[in-house]
Amino acid sequence: MRVATLNIHKGRGLDGREDLDRLAAFLSESGADLIGLQEVIQSSRRNQPEFLAKKLGMEYAFFPSLRRCTYRYGNALLSRWPLEEVQGYVLPSLREKRSLLTARCRGPLSFTAAVTHLGLNSREREGHAAKILEILGKKQPVVLMGDWNASSESQEVQAILEEFGDAFQLGERSASDTHTYLSRDLLPHRIDYIFVRGFTVVRYFTRGTIATDHRLVAADLQWAEV
Repeated sequence: MRVATLNIHKGRGLDGREDLDRLAAFLSESGADLIGLQEVIQSSRRNQPEFLAKKLGMEYAFFPSLRRCTYRYGNALLSRWPLEEVQGYVLPSLREKRSLLTARCRGPLSFTAAVTHLGLNSREREGHAAKILEILGKKQPVVLMGDWNASSESQEVQAILEEFGDAFQLGERSASDTHTYLSRDLLPHRIDYIFVRGFTVVRYFTRGTIATDHRLVAADLQWAEV
């Protein structure tokens, strides 16, 4: 199966336009069976997770990190298979509120899917990582994905790697698949991740688009031999 994660930047592209049809087409082209999304908006005027799910013919789950009147902003899961036991968790945050969304994905085999978007402060992210590990416990198989806002050498990523594998390190990939985001000074960074437990990673790749400011990160997975 193929899983992917993408920070959609509230649906706003590098050209400043909000174009969910363009974004849906890009997601469809990825061929992913399960997609974790960050910076997703749900409000009385627009329901981005529902729109994208309908366009892709997928199920969706959404959990807001921020709530302001009818405005919701957070993480979403899109899945070709039913999503059950959907749970949202508030992460301990010093600044902007952050959260973790989990669901039981009833694919060819059942597994836990989780998506998150960590904060901009390193101490805060370390607390986020610790809470995520506490929530997920020893469940397996698990796909954990999202925007960590941190390099692979950081403590908040290394803490996750004590319990999970990094698809970037485990799968075949091209020499160009080294970054997922360009900072304002145009330096490349790998801050978006797919972590797995109970899976074998066959392939890892990234894809760029004008539809958002992050690259899509994807991995082809197989259930690990017991």
